[in-house]
Amino acid sequence: ATPIACSNYAGVYIIGSVQGDLVADLQQAIECANQSPEDNTIDLNGQTVAFESAPVEYDLDGYNALQNIPTSDIAGALTIQNGTIERSSNTTTCATTQVNRTKFRILHISDAADVTLSNVTLRNGCAKNISSSISYDNVGGGIYNKGHLTLLNSRITGNRGDFGGAISNSLIGIVTITDSV
Repeated sequence: ATPIACSNYAGVYIIGSVQGDLVADLQQAIECANQSPEDNTIDLNGQTVAFESAPVEYDLDGYNALQNIPTSDIAGALTIQNGTIERSSNTTTCATTQVNRTKFRILHISDAADVTLSNVTLRNGCAKNISSSISYDNVGGGIYNKGHLTLLNSRITGNRGDFGGAISNSLIGIVTITDSV
């Protein structure tokens, strides 16, 4: 696929307004937000973005559906709102014997990154010892957080991990949870 200019993703970006493929559109929107010193909002517009597998280029502390959200000295704050991000219902098995790219967490948030999830559901993430060579691949099936994470009116559900099925928060991470489950 041809990369789309990040100018198409400035400000409040509504998923599906640039690319019809919701997975590719969300991946591109986050990549553009990661390159911007400005605060960004990604609006899922009530849609469900379902991932079948984790791209190789997003490996960090295990397999991840979306690229790492970087430190705040690189990018501004990121808000993701109004929808669902999930591991596809076709890939809901999360057995330790299953070693392939269909077993992955949803979000990886770096040191000092500033991320807000508002009215979002993260569903079916899986962090279950996928590799003996990758540290922390079994923590945070939904989210592995090393930054500043705020959950507002959100649901982290059906996620699995050996340590922190929904959220695994590192010693340096900060999580604020309001009206969320």
